Amino acid sequence: MKMLTGSLFAHLMLWLAMMLYPLPMSVLAADAGPMQSDSGTPAAGKVVWPDEDTILLRYTQILGGARNDQANPSLTLYQDGAIRVFYPDFLKQAGVYAGRLDPDSLDQLWSMLTDQALLAFDARKVRDLMAAHDQASDLHASVIFGISDAPTLHIEFFPDRYHAAGKSLSAASAIPKTISWHALKRDARQYTGIAEIQQLYAVQQRLEAIMCQSGLTKIDAAD
Repeated sequence: MKMLTGSLFAHLMLWLAMMLYPLPMSVLAADAGPMQSDSGTPAAGKVVWPDEDTILLRYTQILGGARNDQANPSLTLYQDGAIRVFYPDFLKQAGVYAGRLDPDSLDQLWSMLTDQALLAFDARKVRDLMAAHDQASDLHASVIFGISDAPTLHIEFFPDRYHAAGKSLSAASAIPKTISWHALKRDARQYTGIAEIQQLYAVQQRLEAIMCQSGLTKIDAAD
């Protein structure tokens, strides 16, 4: 009986203490896992990429000799200048990198991409120009030799999703412009007189420079 009375007294005192001095909510919720803030702010160090509908450009360098299911180096550029760079795990610099283009650099790149000559780029017409050049120069097998393992450039960009400073964004998403070209570096060296190839090669060089710039921060290992 004394033990029962003592137990009831102890429980009563514990209840009274909790009523008078309640525990903070942070302590009470500790076992329930981290609490999300109402603002939805991401955890420190975590990169949240902009929405898909703000993508300005996707660039992929499809490596020669790669398997169909093999990942390839790529660059994604967003309207606010954010950039996402990916290198697959078989490359030395493997991983995902984040960075940002300053407004001037973004304007310069976009001026290159939205030049009327590039927007009108037609691969079939360019290859006709190459064939005419080959016939005039008596070049055939030498052009084909040694390019089977060369990379293929693939660019997709949305011309109306960004405009240079002083101009407003289009309200509607544009139909993307897509360009694919195999062995562009070799063709740029071979066909110095074809402006379309030289212009496309200049764009590729600019995109490759962005992927290698020193300001990138590695945020994740390659998938």
